[in-house]
Amino acid sequence: MARKSKSGTNKSQEIRNYKGANPAASPKEIAEVLSKSGVSISA
Repeated sequence: MARKSKSGTNKSQEIRNYKGANPAASPKEIAEVLSKSGVSISA
């Protein structure tokens, strides 16, 4: 079973939420925006 992250943030869900609000966003743009808000993501 996978462990939960210590921050409690589900990165996949954060990406889905952003993609839902911004359907034309590129993966690089999504990673940039989410990393600014404290979610570490590689693109």
